[in-house]
Amino acid sequence: MDVLAIVELIVLAVLALAFLVWFGIKTVKNKWLSTLTETINKAIGEAEKKWPEGHGEEKKKYVLNAVEKKCEELNIPYHILYKLISKLINTIIKDHNIVISKK
Repeated sequence: MDVLAIVELIVLAVLALAFLVWFGIKTVKNKWLSTLTETINKAIGEAEKKWPEGHGEEKKKYVLNAVEKKCEELNIPYHILYKLISKLINTIIKDHNIVISKK
């Protein structure tokens, strides 16, 4: 590797770190996480009413669509956070199902 390639890598790493810090600050400042969690919980409730039994994939698509709309409204990059949002939905649904099964 020559010096120019090393400098380019360092610059890219610094830019990526700066973006992550900026995005993290913006997330906390705008309370995006709590807003998205509220949206997910509300959409899960609506999906459960719409499809009381089964239809897991339709329910998840419904919730993801609701979250995508909320992200567009808040100018959150949904496609960058898709995997994280999907895991959050799975965790909430898993916890919800545990609570229901104990009743």
